[in-house]
Amino acid sequence: MAFMAAFAIGQLIYGPLSDMFGRKPPLYFGLGLFVLASIGSAFAPSAEVLIGFRFLQGLGACASMSLPRAIVRDNYTGAQAAQLMSLIMLVFSVSPILAPLSGSFVIQFGDWRTLFYVMTGTGILGLLLVAFVLKETRPKAARTGSTLSSALGAYWQLLRDWKFMGLTLIGTFGMSSFMAFLGNSSFVYIQHYGLTPTQYSIAFSVNAVSFFAVSQATGFLVGRYLNMYPIETAIVNACHSGQGGTGDVAILTAANRMVLMPFAQIATRIGGAITVTAVLILLGRIA
Repeated sequence: MAFMAAFAIGQLIYGPLSDMFGRKPPLYFGLGLFVLASIGSAFAPSAEVLIGFRFLQGLGACASMSLPRAIVRDNYTGAQAAQLMSLIMLVFSVSPILAPLSGSFVIQFGDWRTLFYVMTGTGILGLLLVAFVLKETRPKAARTGSTLSSALGAYWQLLRDWKFMGLTLIGTFGMSSFMAFLGNSSFVYIQHYGLTPTQYSIAFSVNAVSFFAVSQATGFLVGRYLNMYPIETAIVNACHSGQGGTGDVAILTAANRMVLMPFAQIATRIGGAITVTAVLILLGRIA
């Protein structure tokens, strides 16, 4: 919970900072903080200290989650931006597949602290990629007038924009069931149904496979049918696919119905992928 709370809060901070200082400096800070917090977590002497370092780790990790979207918006709008957002979603969706599988593999060679050693190495790799591969997409000329007061004013303006808030809430509710599932699925699968950690990671991968597959399909369909069908129809169809938490509620509450789990998972992930991508397109239209 500490990691996810910091992960959510940090996205409100990195956006204005990247507008004022460019996209790369906040990435350096975020990934550097992630590396330091991972080292601190590995050597935490108590659960309280571990929770504190996990909060800092989430605060650093969210830089690599929020800023790639800003980098896309620096260069693309409309359907092209939506297609690239789908690609980013594909990359983000691979992690739920790899994390449980790789975690269960890594922990065979040590205790839980070994996981944080691996995270430290991953963060260092991210820093190297930012330093030597990523180009700055927000030049100094574009940063003129970007201040903390202007950022707060922009937030206030967005909060009063009902069209923006409506689309934002659609995307929020579209992902909320998935995030709830992330936080509780291990307890249900392992403690209630008796799955081993390896079996849990395989069952959990069904979510990410369906999510990134539909995300990629949505990106293709956007480029082909954007002008033929209203995007609002996609959101309605996503609700019919099990969005709004119906699929995950079925997963988390249906006792002795494991045969229904894969179908509920796939339906819910299809709804989530379509909803998020469609909302990104509509936000591009009103931007």
